[in-house]
Amino acid sequence: MDEIPKWFEGITLNYAENMLHPKVETLAIVSESSIFMIPDEYGQKFTLSHQKLYENVSKLAFAFKSYGIAANLPNDYRSVVAMLACSSLGATWTSIPPELQPIVSYYSCRE
Repeated sequence: MDEIPKWFEGITLNYAENMLHPKVETLAIVSESSIFMIPDEYGQKFTLSHQKLYENVSKLAFAFKSYGIAANLPNDYRSVVAMLACSSLGATWTSIPPELQPIVSYYSCRE
């Protein structure tokens, strides 16, 4: 493993930072409701501009932050509480302890 070159060391990527444009009114999302999701809205189309998407994401991110939701939770009861809260809502929870990050990165790159 020592011979593998380290690429982009210290660089991070934030999808939100790269996808959200607060002052652009062009179309960002077109969504059609499924009968399985919200029966009363079946077949309705919803659209969001980049600006509206940015506003919605900002509001939800603020709510997350106000409740203490963030990356890098300590490896203690708070992580368990967060994982169970996500699971109870049907959300996906991924926890990668620091000691496993190189291994996970290695196998992720192979796929």
